Amino acid sequence: MSMERMMIDSELKSRLHSSLPSQRAEAAEWLKTNYSPSLIPIILDALEKESVPTIRRALAVGLKLAQSGERDGICAESSKTVDTGKLISILDDLAGLIRHETDPAIGWLRRAAAREIPNFESSETNLYIETLRRRIISLETLAAAHRIPNWTRTTLYDVIRDCKPPDLESDRLIGKGIERQDYIDTDWRLMNLIVANALKNASEAALTLHPSQTEVWLETGVSDTSFWLSITNRFDGDSFDFDHVAHTGSSNKVDHKGLGISAMRMAADRLNYDLTLTATGGTAFFSLTGTRFHE
Repeated sequence: MSMERMMIDSELKSRLHSSLPSQRAEAAEWLKTNYSPSLIPIILDALEKESVPTIRRALAVGLKLAQSGERDGICAESSKTVDTGKLISILDDLAGLIRHETDPAIGWLRRAAAREIPNFESSETNLYIETLRRRIISLETLAAAHRIPNWTRTTLYDVIRDCKPPDLESDRLIGKGIERQDYIDTDWRLMNLIVANALKNASEAALTLHPSQTEVWLETGVSDTSFWLSITNRFDGDSFDFDHVAHTGSSNKVDHKGLGISAMRMAADRLNYDLTLTATGGTAFFSLTGTRFHE
């Protein structure tokens, strides 16, 4: 083994076993584009000791790539690594482009509306513009394929308040167990993408029914270590489940290819949350569960 290789391995070991989660996360992300069969023992040792779910998942990806390199007889300098790095670069550039192209347009829209609409700040137009801005930020975050979630503390009450579609009337949303003190750690951008899509889908599906069946039921709960959130609604259509829609890209909506559900799944995977969606007997049930606090 060359002296340079030994120095790289030593630095990698040091970072993977750092007391700072940020350093361990950076090292785990580095492995995704610098994998090599020779690093497999180092990754396995780090996996055994790592307790943070997102870092464990990044290490698992690095391990899989390293093991694939071992089977194919390739290493980090191979064309496969170059292609992976290029893909990551493209996705990161796309994330930046989304923000670069939409931020000014939303600013222009907001300024024009403020000039033309009396009491703009409290208007429904302002509410819809803000909803659009949050959705675009969420998509930008999702597009950056290897960006580590930005964990911040919030409450399930605030999540629901920020994610409720403007056209979902309050009297149609029936809440249970929603407490202002139900604190959780999450990345609000990715969480917004999941919950806003789930509420929108439930609301739209229920609106196709008789006015007496358009309610959307939402329940939340927490334990010392985890949280859960569920959404239930009536719908008119065939039975389906989440895996079928996510893999086939089809749903019950006309001209709809299940892209919102795919985005929800990607965001949940990034946060290491469990997401289920089933529909049978005219009732759809969505559930999201995850670790309550991030170390």
